Amino acid sequence: MTGYLKCWYDRLPLAKKIAYPNIAVTFFFSLILIAGSIRFVQVHMEEGLEQRIHEYQKGQVHRISNALERLRENLKEVARQPRMISAFHDLDSAFSHPDSGGSLALAQGFTNRSWRGVITPYRRMHGQHDTWIEKHITDLGVQDIYLVNDNGDVVYAQSKDGVFASNLISGPGSNSALAHLFQDMRDGVKPNRVVMTDVSAFAPQNGTPSFFAAVSLVDGNGKRVGYMIARINAFILSSLVNTGREIGSTGQSYLLGRDSLLRTRVTGQPTWGALKKYFPSRPYASSLKGNSGLTRHSGTDGSRMVTGFTPIMTDDIHWILITEAAASEAFAAGRTGRVVFIFAALLMLLSCAFLAMRRIGQDIAKQLTKGPDAPDHVKDIERIECQIKTLRIDLARLLQKKERNQHLSRQA
Repeated sequence: MTGYLKCWYDRLPLAKKIAYPNIAVTFFFSLILIAGSIRFVQVHMEEGLEQRIHEYQKGQVHRISNALERLRENLKEVARQPRMISAFHDLDSAFSHPDSGGSLALAQGFTNRSWRGVITPYRRMHGQHDTWIEKHITDLGVQDIYLVNDNGDVVYAQSKDGVFASNLISGPGSNSALAHLFQDMRDGVKPNRVVMTDVSAFAPQNGTPSFFAAVSLVDGNGKRVGYMIARINAFILSSLVNTGREIGSTGQSYLLGRDSLLRTRVTGQPTWGALKKYFPSRPYASSLKGNSGLTRHSGTDGSRMVTGFTPIMTDDIHWILITEAAASEAFAAGRTGRVVFIFAALLMLLSCAFLAMRRIGQDIAKQLTKGPDAPDHVKDIERIECQIKTLRIDLARLLQKKERNQHLSRQA
Protein backbone atom coordinates (compact mmCIF):
# COMPACT_ATOMS: atom_id res chain seq x y z
CA MET A 1 0.00 0.00 0.00
CA THR A 2 2.85 2.35 0.81
CA GLY A 3 4.33 1.80 -2.64
CA TYR A 4 1.08 2.68 -4.39
CA LEU A 5 0.69 5.84 -2.33
CA LYS A 6 4.24 6.84 -3.11
CA CYS A 7 3.62 6.33 -6.83
CA TRP A 8 0.43 8.34 -6.63
CA TYR A 9 2.27 11.15 -4.86
CA ASP A 10 5.16 11.05 -7.33
CA ARG A 11 2.76 11.46 -10.26
CA LEU A 12 1.24 14.64 -8.74
CA PRO A 13 2.23 17.97 -10.30
CA LEU A 14 4.65 19.97 -8.18
CA ALA A 15 1.97 22.59 -7.41
CA LYS A 16 -0.29 19.98 -5.83
CA LYS A 17 2.62 18.41 -3.98
CA ILE A 18 3.07 21.72 -2.19
CA ALA A 19 -0.62 22.65 -1.88
CA TYR A 20 -1.94 19.36 -0.43
CA PRO A 21 0.33 19.32 2.68
CA ASN A 22 -0.66 22.93 3.33
CA ILE A 23 -4.30 21.98 3.12
CA ALA A 24 -3.78 19.02 5.48
CA VAL A 25 -1.96 21.15 8.04
CA THR A 26 -4.61 23.87 7.80
CA PHE A 27 -7.38 21.30 8.28
CA PHE A 28 -5.61 19.78 11.31
CA PHE A 29 -5.14 23.12 13.04
CA SER A 30 -8.71 24.09 12.11
CA LEU A 31 -9.99 21.07 14.04
CA ILE A 32 -7.91 22.10 17.04
CA LEU A 33 -9.21 25.65 16.77
CA ILE A 34 -12.82 24.45 16.53
CA ALA A 35 -12.40 22.22 19.60
CA GLY A 36 -10.81 25.08 21.52
CA SER A 37 -13.54 27.46 20.41
CA ILE A 38 -16.26 25.08 21.55
CA ARG A 39 -14.57 24.72 24.93
CA PHE A 40 -14.17 28.50 25.20
CA VAL A 41 -17.85 29.07 24.43
CA GLN A 42 -18.83 26.34 26.91
CA VAL A 43 -16.78 27.89 29.71
CA HIS A 44 -18.05 31.36 28.84
CA MET A 45 -21.68 30.24 28.91
CA GLU A 46 -21.20 28.30 32.16
CA GLU A 47 -19.75 31.42 33.73
CA GLY A 48 -22.89 33.21 32.61
CA LEU A 49 -24.98 30.46 34.24
CA GLU A 50 -22.99 30.86 37.45
CA GLN A 51 -23.69 34.58 37.39
CA ARG A 52 -27.41 33.93 36.93
CA ILE A 53 -27.40 31.48 39.85
CA HIS A 54 -25.57 34.03 41.99
CA GLU A 55 -28.08 36.77 41.17
CA TYR A 56 -30.97 34.37 41.62
CA GLN A 57 -29.73 33.37 45.06
CA LYS A 58 -29.36 36.99 46.12
CA GLY A 59 -33.00 37.53 45.20
CA GLN A 60 -34.08 34.36 46.98
CA VAL A 61 -32.23 35.26 50.19
CA HIS A 62 -33.83 38.70 50.08
CA ARG A 63 -37.26 37.14 49.47
CA ILE A 64 -37.00 34.62 52.32
CA SER A 65 -35.51 37.13 54.78
CA ASN A 66 -38.25 39.63 53.98
CA ALA A 67 -40.95 36.99 54.40
CA LEU A 68 -39.62 36.00 57.83
CA GLU A 69 -39.29 39.65 58.86
CA ARG A 70 -42.86 40.39 57.74
CA LEU A 71 -44.06 37.43 59.77
CA ARG A 72 -42.25 38.75 62.85
CA GLU A 73 -43.71 42.23 62.43
CA ASN A 74 -47.22 40.94 61.78
CA LEU A 75 -47.08 38.73 64.88
CA LYS A 76 -45.98 41.70 66.96
CA GLU A 77 -48.83 43.78 65.58
CA VAL A 78 -51.45 41.11 66.36
CA ALA A 79 -50.03 40.50 69.85
CA ARG A 80 -50.20 44.23 70.63
CA GLN A 81 -53.89 44.52 69.81
CA PRO A 82 -56.04 45.14 72.92
CA ARG A 83 -58.57 42.57 71.75
CA MET A 84 -55.90 39.84 71.68
CA ILE A 85 -54.91 40.70 75.26
CA SER A 86 -58.60 40.69 76.23
CA ALA A 87 -59.16 37.35 74.46
CA PHE A 88 -56.22 35.81 76.29
CA HIS A 89 -57.49 37.06 79.70
CA ASP A 90 -61.00 35.73 78.98
CA LEU A 91 -59.81 32.32 77.77
CA ASP A 92 -57.25 31.98 80.57
CA SER A 93 -59.83 32.80 83.23
CA ALA A 94 -62.40 30.43 81.70
CA PHE A 95 -59.73 27.72 81.34
CA SER A 96 -59.23 27.63 85.13
CA HIS A 97 -62.94 28.13 85.96
CA PRO A 98 -64.31 25.24 88.07
CA ASP A 99 -67.37 24.90 85.85
CA SER A 100 -65.25 24.27 82.75
CA GLY A 101 -64.51 20.75 84.00
CA GLY A 102 -60.72 20.83 83.90
CA SER A 103 -58.19 20.29 81.10
CA LEU A 104 -59.46 16.85 80.09
CA ALA A 105 -63.02 18.08 79.84
CA LEU A 106 -61.91 21.04 77.75
CA ALA A 107 -60.05 18.82 75.33
CA GLN A 108 -62.93 16.36 75.05
CA GLY A 109 -65.48 19.14 74.75
CA PHE A 110 -64.42 19.76 71.15
CA THR A 111 -63.88 16.14 70.10
CA ASN A 112 -66.30 14.01 72.12
CA ARG A 113 -69.94 14.07 71.03
CA SER A 114 -71.18 13.66 74.61
CA TRP A 115 -69.77 17.11 75.47
CA ARG A 116 -71.03 19.02 72.45
CA GLY A 117 -74.26 20.21 74.01
CA VAL A 118 -72.66 21.28 77.29
CA ILE A 119 -72.25 25.05 77.67
CA THR A 120 -69.35 25.94 79.97
CA PRO A 121 -67.69 29.29 80.76
CA TYR A 122 -64.84 28.30 78.42
CA ARG A 123 -67.21 27.49 75.55
CA ARG A 124 -68.83 30.90 75.89
CA MET A 125 -65.47 32.70 75.81
CA HIS A 126 -64.31 30.47 72.96
CA GLY A 127 -67.38 31.35 70.93
CA GLN A 128 -66.71 35.06 71.38
CA HIS A 129 -63.07 35.01 70.25
CA ASP A 130 -62.54 31.96 68.02
CA THR A 131 -63.78 33.51 64.75
CA TRP A 132 -61.71 36.66 65.29
CA ILE A 133 -58.53 34.68 66.04
CA GLU A 134 -59.18 32.39 63.06
CA LYS A 135 -59.30 35.44 60.79
CA HIS A 136 -55.85 36.49 62.03
CA ILE A 137 -54.54 32.98 61.38
CA THR A 138 -55.67 33.30 57.77
CA ASP A 139 -54.26 36.82 57.41
CA LEU A 140 -50.90 35.81 58.86
CA GLY A 141 -50.64 32.77 56.59
CA VAL A 142 -49.95 30.42 59.51
CA GLN A 143 -51.59 27.11 60.36
CA ASP A 144 -52.43 27.68 64.03
CA ILE A 145 -52.11 30.05 66.97
CA TYR A 146 -51.56 28.84 70.53
CA LEU A 147 -52.21 31.04 73.54
CA VAL A 148 -50.18 29.89 76.52
CA ASN A 149 -50.22 31.25 80.08
CA ASP A 150 -47.15 31.61 82.28
CA ASN A 151 -47.74 28.19 83.82
CA GLY A 152 -47.42 26.51 80.43
CA ASP A 153 -51.14 25.77 79.97
CA VAL A 154 -52.28 25.92 76.34
CA VAL A 155 -55.54 27.82 76.88
CA TYR A 156 -56.31 28.15 73.18
CA ALA A 157 -55.44 26.29 69.96
CA GLN A 158 -57.57 26.85 66.90
CA SER A 159 -56.95 23.32 65.60
CA LYS A 160 -57.67 21.70 69.02
CA ASP A 161 -54.80 19.29 68.42
CA GLY A 162 -53.02 17.13 71.00
CA VAL A 163 -51.39 20.01 72.88
CA PHE A 164 -54.63 21.95 73.40
CA ALA A 165 -55.65 22.10 77.07
CA SER A 166 -52.36 20.45 78.08
CA ASN A 167 -49.32 21.75 79.93
CA LEU A 168 -46.11 22.37 77.96
CA ILE A 169 -43.94 21.70 81.01
CA SER A 170 -45.40 18.44 82.29
CA GLY A 171 -47.82 17.37 79.55
CA PRO A 172 -47.41 15.00 76.59
CA GLY A 173 -45.88 17.73 74.42
CA SER A 174 -43.15 18.71 76.86
CA ASN A 175 -40.39 17.47 74.52
CA SER A 176 -41.71 19.21 71.42
CA ALA A 177 -40.20 22.27 69.72
CA LEU A 178 -43.29 24.17 70.86
CA ALA A 179 -42.55 23.40 74.52
CA HIS A 180 -38.85 24.27 74.19
CA LEU A 181 -39.79 27.58 72.57
CA PHE A 182 -42.17 28.39 75.42
CA GLN A 183 -39.51 27.65 78.02
CA ASP A 184 -37.00 29.87 76.18
CA MET A 185 -39.54 32.69 76.08
CA ARG A 186 -40.35 32.35 79.76
CA ASP A 187 -36.69 32.14 80.80
CA GLY A 188 -35.73 35.68 79.81
CA VAL A 189 -36.56 36.65 76.24
CA LYS A 190 -37.44 40.33 76.00
CA PRO A 191 -41.20 40.94 75.61
CA ASN A 192 -40.85 42.83 72.31
CA ARG A 193 -38.81 40.13 70.58
CA VAL A 194 -40.18 37.40 68.27
CA VAL A 195 -38.35 34.09 68.62
CA MET A 196 -38.46 31.44 65.90
CA THR A 197 -37.52 27.76 65.85
CA ASP A 198 -36.07 25.63 63.11
CA VAL A 199 -38.19 23.11 61.21
CA SER A 200 -38.97 19.89 63.06
CA ALA A 201 -41.57 17.13 62.99
CA PHE A 202 -44.60 18.11 65.11
CA ALA A 203 -46.11 14.96 66.59
CA PRO A 204 -49.61 16.39 67.44
CA GLN A 205 -50.02 17.08 63.72
CA ASN A 206 -48.95 13.58 62.61
CA GLY A 207 -45.30 14.55 62.35
CA THR A 208 -45.88 17.39 59.88
CA PRO A 209 -42.67 19.41 59.43
CA SER A 210 -43.37 22.74 61.11
CA PHE A 211 -41.64 25.68 62.72
CA PHE A 212 -42.87 28.10 65.36
CA ALA A 213 -42.71 31.82 66.09
CA ALA A 214 -43.52 33.16 69.56
CA VAL A 215 -44.15 36.64 70.95
CA SER A 216 -45.08 37.80 74.44
CA LEU A 217 -48.52 39.20 75.29
CA VAL A 218 -48.04 42.40 77.28
CA ASP A 219 -50.85 44.32 79.02
CA GLY A 220 -51.27 48.08 79.26
CA ASN A 221 -48.93 48.27 82.24
CA GLY A 222 -46.06 46.66 80.36
CA LYS A 223 -46.43 43.35 82.22
CA ARG A 224 -46.07 40.08 80.35
CA VAL A 225 -49.25 38.09 80.90
CA GLY A 226 -48.86 35.22 78.41
CA TYR A 227 -47.52 34.07 75.06
CA MET A 228 -48.84 33.83 71.53
CA ILE A 229 -47.16 31.11 69.45
CA ALA A 230 -47.83 30.59 65.75
CA ARG A 231 -47.28 27.26 64.01
CA ILE A 232 -46.14 27.50 60.39
CA ASN A 233 -46.12 24.53 58.03
CA ALA A 234 -42.78 24.01 56.29
CA PHE A 235 -44.66 23.87 52.98
CA ILE A 236 -44.55 27.67 53.11
CA LEU A 237 -40.76 27.55 52.85
CA SER A 238 -41.04 25.36 49.74
CA SER A 239 -43.39 27.88 48.15
CA LEU A 240 -40.87 30.65 48.88
CA VAL A 241 -37.84 28.78 47.57
CA ASN A 242 -39.17 26.75 44.65
CA THR A 243 -40.76 29.61 42.74
CA GLY A 244 -38.08 30.38 40.17
CA ARG A 245 -37.31 28.87 36.81
CA GLU A 246 -35.09 31.77 35.91
CA ILE A 247 -32.11 29.43 35.81
CA GLY A 248 -33.75 26.94 33.43
CA SER A 249 -35.98 23.91 33.33
CA THR A 250 -33.54 21.79 35.38
CA GLY A 251 -32.91 24.50 37.96
CA GLN A 252 -34.17 24.17 41.50
CA SER A 253 -33.49 25.57 44.95
CA TYR A 254 -33.94 24.11 48.39
CA LEU A 255 -33.10 24.84 52.01
CA LEU A 256 -30.81 22.75 54.14
CA GLY A 257 -30.31 22.83 57.91
CA ARG A 258 -27.16 22.48 59.95
CA ASP A 259 -28.17 18.86 60.63
CA SER A 260 -27.83 18.08 56.88
CA LEU A 261 -31.60 17.56 56.60
CA LEU A 262 -33.69 19.27 53.97
CA ARG A 263 -36.17 21.95 55.00
CA THR A 264 -37.99 22.05 51.66
CA ARG A 265 -38.93 19.67 48.89
CA VAL A 266 -36.68 18.53 46.04
CA THR A 267 -38.21 18.31 42.58
CA GLY A 268 -38.54 14.77 41.30
CA GLN A 269 -38.41 13.10 44.71
CA PRO A 270 -41.23 10.67 45.59
CA THR A 271 -41.91 12.55 48.83
CA TRP A 272 -41.80 16.29 49.22
CA GLY A 273 -38.45 16.11 50.99
CA ALA A 274 -38.55 18.10 54.24
CA LEU A 275 -36.44 16.53 57.00
CA LYS A 276 -34.98 14.03 54.54
CA LYS A 277 -31.24 13.49 54.23
CA TYR A 278 -29.51 15.61 51.64
CA PHE A 279 -27.63 13.50 49.09
CA PRO A 280 -24.69 15.60 47.73
CA SER A 281 -22.37 16.54 50.62
CA ARG A 282 -19.92 18.82 48.79
CA PRO A 283 -21.53 22.22 48.33
CA TYR A 284 -22.84 23.08 51.78
CA ALA A 285 -19.79 22.24 53.92
CA SER A 286 -18.24 25.72 53.81
CA SER A 287 -21.66 27.37 53.97
CA LEU A 288 -22.03 26.04 57.51
CA LYS A 289 -19.33 28.57 58.38
CA GLY A 290 -21.24 31.41 56.74
CA ASN A 291 -19.54 31.27 53.33
CA SER A 292 -21.16 31.57 49.91
CA GLY A 293 -19.83 30.02 46.74
CA LEU A 294 -20.29 28.13 43.50
CA THR A 295 -19.10 24.70 42.46
CA ARG A 296 -19.21 22.46 39.40
CA HIS A 297 -19.65 18.74 39.94
CA SER A 298 -21.30 15.62 38.56
CA GLY A 299 -24.94 15.03 39.45
CA THR A 300 -26.46 11.75 40.61
CA ASP A 301 -27.16 10.85 36.96
CA GLY A 302 -23.63 11.72 35.85
CA SER A 303 -24.59 15.01 34.20
CA ARG A 304 -22.48 18.12 34.73
CA MET A 305 -24.05 20.40 37.36
CA VAL A 306 -23.45 23.97 38.51
CA THR A 307 -24.37 24.53 42.19
CA GLY A 308 -24.48 27.70 44.26
CA PHE A 309 -24.79 27.83 48.03
CA THR A 310 -25.28 30.69 50.47
CA PRO A 311 -26.32 30.90 54.15
CA ILE A 312 -29.52 32.44 55.51
CA MET A 313 -28.74 33.37 59.09
CA THR A 314 -30.80 35.03 61.81
CA ASP A 315 -30.56 35.06 65.59
CA ASP A 316 -32.71 31.91 65.76
CA ILE A 317 -32.07 29.85 62.65
CA HIS A 318 -29.29 28.94 60.24
CA TRP A 319 -30.35 27.62 56.88
CA ILE A 320 -28.36 27.05 53.70
CA LEU A 321 -29.89 27.94 50.35
CA ILE A 322 -28.68 25.62 47.59
CA THR A 323 -29.44 26.32 43.94
CA GLU A 324 -28.39 23.95 41.21
CA ALA A 325 -28.90 23.50 37.48
CA ALA A 326 -27.52 21.32 34.72
CA ALA A 327 -24.62 22.94 32.89
CA SER A 328 -26.61 22.47 29.68
CA GLU A 329 -28.84 25.32 30.88
CA ALA A 330 -26.05 27.64 29.72
CA PHE A 331 -27.28 26.93 26.19
CA ALA A 332 -30.97 27.16 27.02
CA ALA A 333 -33.57 29.06 25.01
CA GLY A 334 -33.12 32.79 25.07
CA ARG A 335 -29.34 32.49 24.64
CA THR A 336 -29.31 30.11 21.67
CA GLY A 337 -29.12 32.98 19.17
CA ARG A 338 -25.92 34.30 20.67
CA VAL A 339 -24.34 30.83 20.70
CA VAL A 340 -25.28 30.17 17.06
CA PHE A 341 -23.87 33.56 16.07
CA ILE A 342 -20.56 32.80 17.80
CA PHE A 343 -20.27 29.40 16.11
CA ALA A 344 -21.21 30.84 12.71
CA ALA A 345 -18.56 33.53 13.07
CA LEU A 346 -15.94 30.94 13.98
CA LEU A 347 -16.84 28.70 11.05
CA MET A 348 -16.67 31.63 8.64
CA LEU A 349 -13.26 32.55 10.04
CA LEU A 350 -12.00 28.98 9.63
CA SER A 351 -13.36 28.76 6.07
CA CYS A 352 -11.58 31.96 5.10
CA ALA A 353 -8.35 30.71 6.66
CA PHE A 354 -8.67 27.40 4.82
CA LEU A 355 -9.19 29.03 1.42
CA ALA A 356 -6.40 31.51 2.04
CA MET A 357 -3.91 28.80 2.94
CA ARG A 358 -4.88 26.79 -0.12
CA ARG A 359 -4.40 29.80 -2.39
CA ILE A 360 -1.05 30.61 -0.83
CA GLY A 361 0.12 27.02 -1.30
CA GLN A 362 -0.84 27.06 -4.97
CA ASP A 363 0.90 30.36 -5.57
CA ILE A 364 4.09 29.11 -3.92
CA ALA A 365 3.99 25.96 -6.02
CA LYS A 366 3.70 27.92 -9.26
CA GLN A 367 6.65 30.07 -8.29
CA LEU A 368 8.75 26.99 -7.57
CA THR A 369 7.89 25.12 -10.77
CA LYS A 370 8.52 28.16 -13.03
CA GLY A 371 6.76 26.61 -15.94
CA PRO A 372 3.90 24.46 -17.08
CA ASP A 373 3.32 20.99 -15.82
CA ALA A 374 5.05 18.06 -17.57
CA PRO A 375 3.65 16.89 -20.96
CA ASP A 376 1.35 13.87 -21.11
CA HIS A 377 3.97 11.45 -22.55
CA VAL A 378 6.28 12.33 -19.62
CA LYS A 379 3.50 11.55 -17.21
CA ASP A 380 2.97 8.16 -18.94
CA ILE A 381 6.67 7.32 -18.61
CA GLU A 382 6.62 8.26 -14.92
CA ARG A 383 3.53 6.09 -14.36
CA ILE A 384 5.17 3.10 -16.09
CA GLU A 385 8.34 3.56 -14.02
CA CYS A 386 6.26 3.56 -10.83
CA GLN A 387 4.51 0.36 -11.93
CA ILE A 388 7.85 -1.29 -12.68
CA LYS A 389 9.15 -0.31 -9.23
CA THR A 390 6.02 -1.75 -7.64
CA LEU A 391 6.39 -5.03 -9.60
CA ARG A 392 10.04 -5.34 -8.51
CA ILE A 393 8.99 -4.90 -4.88
CA ASP A 394 6.28 -7.56 -5.24
CA LEU A 395 8.71 -9.96 -7.01
CA ALA A 396 11.30 -9.52 -4.27
CA ARG A 397 8.68 -10.37 -1.67
CA LEU A 398 7.64 -13.52 -3.55
CA LEU A 399 11.28 -14.69 -3.85
CA GLN A 400 11.82 -14.14 -0.12
CA LYS A 401 8.70 -16.16 0.66
CA LYS A 402 9.82 -19.00 -1.68
CA GLU A 403 13.28 -19.18 -0.04
CA ARG A 404 11.70 -19.24 3.41
CA ASN A 405 9.42 -22.13 2.43
CA GLN A 406 12.36 -24.14 0.95
CA HIS A 407 14.35 -23.57 4.10
CA LEU A 408 11.49 -24.84 6.25
CA SER A 409 11.11 -27.94 4.00
CA ARG A 410 14.80 -28.85 4.37
CA GLN A 411 14.56 -28.56 8.14
CA ALA A 412 11.50 -30.83 8.20
